[in-house]
Amino acid sequence: MTQKGWLAIVQEHGERGAVVCLAQLVAQAGSSQHLKWWDDEALTAAGHYALERIFPRNPRFVAMRLALRSARERHAGVLAGVGAANAITLFDAAEALLDAGGCDDHDLSRDFSVDEFRSRLRATAANAQVAEPDSRGVIDAGAFGTDWLARAAAAYLRGEAGRPVFPFFRTPQSRGPA
Repeated sequence: MTQKGWLAIVQEHGERGAVVCLAQLVAQAGSSQHLKWWDDEALTAAGHYALERIFPRNPRFVAMRLALRSARERHAGVLAGVGAANAITLFDAAEALLDAGGCDDHDLSRDFSVDEFRSRLRATAANAQVAEPDSRGVIDAGAFGTDWLARAAAAYLRGEAGRPVFPFFRTPQSRGPA
């Protein structure tokens, strides 16, 4: 399945905004300021201070792009290390969709809480089930398809402070971890 193919699935199910919102939420939660899943300061006060001076027109957009890129690259590095070739992550989908606009209901300027993060994940996950993460935090969340976003949320619920999880979705061309 090509990027065009899986993006069509996202669009067809009206998930565009939900994908970007969930990715923003996970990126913020995983930052070095909160759960410490990846080394990223883009959404911190210090990051805002620096980005506001470098990108005065839209520092919030740049901050979110940097945060999503940091999370995406951390996922890509771990997944490449386990041989999950051509896998799709939440951040692959979100980055492709972000150019068309972000998400209105996740206000990046307000205080963030890990409890709110978990609550929103539970609401999105509903009754979705995923496997336990392996020793590296990798979760094979199954084939990319209709309920993939709920499975992504369920997978991120398995992460803890300092112990990230890296859910991925298989496409016809991808293989699971080695």
